[in-house]
Amino acid sequence: MKLKFKSFTLVESVIALSLVSLLLGLGLALRPKQNQQSFEDFQQQFAAYFQRARLLAQAQEIESVLNFQSDRLVIGQEVLFYPDNSKIGQTTKVVIKPSGYVAPGHISWSQGQVTWRLIFQFGGGTYRFEKV
Repeated sequence: MKLKFKSFTLVESVIALSLVSLLLGLGLALRPKQNQQSFEDFQQQFAAYFQRARLLAQAQEIESVLNFQSDRLVIGQEVLFYPDNSKIGQTTKVVIKPSGYVAPGHISWSQGQVTWRLIFQFGGGTYRFEKV
C-alpha cells in the first residue's frame, strides 16, 4: 500500500510566493507617498487653519497673522506645508483683525507650469482659490 501525501510541491510553492511578492511589490510601488499632497488637500487644510485663526482672533480680540513663507504657511505655532513642488513668489503676511477683517489681496503659488492664486476679497475674510 502506497502512502500519498497531499501537499504542495516545491514548484507550486515558488509560484505562489512569487505571485504574492509581485502583488506586494506593485502595491508598494503604486501607493502615494505620505508627504505628497495635492493642491485640493492643501485647500481643505487651509480652510480649517484659516477658520481656526479667524475664530481665535475674534474670541481673544487679538490680531492673527498668516505668514506665507517660501515653502510653508505659519499661523501662530501651526505650520502648513505647501503641496509638492509648490513655491510662493514672495513672502507675505496677512493679518486677521479682531473683527475678522482681512485686507483684500492675493498670494500666488507656482507649481510647475500651473499657477494657483489665493484671493482674499471684500475684507470680510472671504477667500477663494483660483487656477491661473
